[in-house]
Amino acid sequence: MSIKNQLLNYYTSIFLVALSTRLLFHIFSPVDYFPDSISYLNLANTIFTSTPIVDYQAMPGYPIFLYLSNKIFSNYFAFDILISSILVLVASRLYFKIFNNEQGAKICALLFAIYPFNIFYASIMLSENSYVFFNFVGFAFLYYNKNILGSLFIVISILIRPTLDLLNIIIIFLFSIFVFKDQLKTTFLKITVFIIIYCAIFTPWWIYNYERFGKFVKLTPGLGIVLYSGNNKLNKTGGGNYPEDFNFDIVEGIDDPIKKDKIMKESAIKFIIENPEKFIKLCIKRFLRFYNIVPNYKKDNILSEDFKFSTVNLVSMISMVGLYFFSLLTLIKLNKKTFVKLLPLLTYTVLLTGIHVITIASI
Repeated sequence: MSIKNQLLNYYTSIFLVALSTRLLFHIFSPVDYFPDSISYLNLANTIFTSTPIVDYQAMPGYPIFLYLSNKIFSNYFAFDILISSILVLVASRLYFKIFNNEQGAKICALLFAIYPFNIFYASIMLSENSYVFFNFVGFAFLYYNKNILGSLFIVISILIRPTLDLLNIIIIFLFSIFVFKDQLKTTFLKITVFIIIYCAIFTPWWIYNYERFGKFVKLTPGLGIVLYSGNNKLNKTGGGNYPEDFNFDIVEGIDDPIKKDKIMKESAIKFIIENPEKFIKLCIKRFLRFYNIVPNYKKDNILSEDFKFSTVNLVSMISMVGLYFFSLLTLIKLNKKTFVKLLPLLTYTVLLTGIHVITIASI
C-alpha cells in the first residue's frame, strides 16, 4: 500500500473516531442546555423571518449556522458535530504545515478527535465550536498562502463571535511579513482583500442594524454589558454571572439599547480608572479563570442531578494539564524558524487572552 493510501486510511479512521465519539456524547450526554443555547435556538427560528431580533447582544453568524443545519439535516446539532469532526483533519494539516512532521500531525489529529472539550462543545449549541472551526480553517488557508479563502473564513468567524474583530488585520500582517516575507505592497494588498471581504459580508448586517437602531452599528450594542459585567463594584470573581457579578441597576428604566450600551461602557471605564488596584486583581482572576484546569461554572448550571461533578473535574484536569505541559514543552524547544511560523498563532492567543482578561472570563 502506498504512503498516500496509508495516510488516507489513517485520517479517514480518525475522522470516523471523532464523529462516533461526538455522536455518542450527544446521545448520552448528561449536560443540559445553557441559557445562551435557548437564545441561539430562538434566533435560528427567527433569523430569516420578519420577526425583529430583540437580542441586542447577538451576532447573526451562529443563528444562521443553526438555521442551515436544521434546513439541510432537519437537526440543529448536525453541523456542529460534523464540523467538530472535520476540525480534527484541519488541525492535522495545520500542524504539518507549521512543523513539517507527518507523524506529529497524525498524533495531533488523534488528540483532537478525543479531546474532551472539543467533544463537549460539539453538542451544547454554543457558538464556540463553529467559531473555532472557521478560525482554524482560516488560519490553515493563510498558512498555505491562500489569503482570499483565509480572510473569508476568518470574517465568517467574526460574524459568529467578534472577539478580535478588526484586530485580525494584525494576524494578516504577521502572516504576510514574517511567514511569507512579502513586500509591503503585497502585505497592503492582502490587508485590503481582508477589509473588502469584511465589508462585503457585514454590509447586510449593517443595513439591518441601521433599520433597527437608526444609526450605524458595526457589530452590536453589546460591548458595554461585556465590559461592565466584568468591571463593577459587585464583581469579585472575574466572571460575568448575573446577579452575583453584576446587575442592571444603572440602566433600570432605560429601553434604548444604544443608551444602555453607552452608560454601561462609560461606567466600566470609570470603574477601571478610579479603582486601578481592584481592576488589576480582577484581571489576574480573569486570567486564572481563562486558563483554569477545571470548569468555572457550578454543577447545577449544566449537569443532570445523577451525574458526578467530580468526574467532570477529573477529565478536565487530565486533559488541560496535558495540554499545557506539552504546549510549554514545545515552546521551550522551538527553534527560531518555527517560532516565526507560529508568531501569528501566538499573537492571536495573546490578543484573545488580553481581551478576556480585560472584560470577562466565564467557562
